[in-house]
Formats: sequence, structure tokens, C-alpha cells
Amino acid sequence: MELFLIFFAFSLTNLGISREQIDIQPTEKGLFSVKAVSYEMDKICNCQLIEDKGEKLVIRITRLSKDENFKDMDFESDEMQKAREIVHKLEAILKTRSTRGRTKYLEKFPP
Repeated sequence: MELFLIFFAFSLTNLGISREQIDIQPTEKGLFSVKAVSYEMDKICNCQLIEDKGEKLVIRITRLSKDENFKDMDFESDEMQKAREIVHKLEAILKTRSTRGRTKYLEKFPP
């Protein structure tokens, strides 16, 4: 599993990425309470850079929730290379997997 230190919900967070899952582990308390959570890669539908805030990039990871809705998780990184590496890694994993969530996402939001 590859770990990235990144901001999520205003908290410094470890984002762990492997072919099987994504782990979100807060390293400090922020404005909001963030609990450690893992998502199976089968539930991850998309990953993209959505915003360039000058010195920060926002990465949006979309997952399929238990109620079959799409949920977005936005992460901020002030390291441009790290943000691009996260997106590249997740895109590569998603391209090699054909899951119901990913198929449903691409039907609703074609590239």
C-alpha cells in the first residue's frame, strides 16, 4: 500500500492506496471529526483533479455508497506532483478493473 499525506475535511490525513482498497486515516484533529475508514476498490468509481487553487490542487474521489448513490470525497494537496501521482495511480487501477460501480458511474457521467 502506498501512503500519501494529504488534507481531507480540514485534517491532515494519510491516504493509503492499494489495488484492493483506499484507507483514510486522520493524523490530527481538524475542524471536523474525521474517522478512519476504508473503502474497497470495487466501490471507487472515479478520481480526478477538479480544482487548481493556485498553490493547492483538489482531488475528487467518487465512490458508490451503500444506498447506490455516488459520494464525493475531496482532498487537498499543496504538492502538485503528489496530487497528480494520486490521480494517476487511481486512474490506472480503475482502468484495469470492471466493477458495477464504475460502469454505473460511466453510464451516468460519460468521459
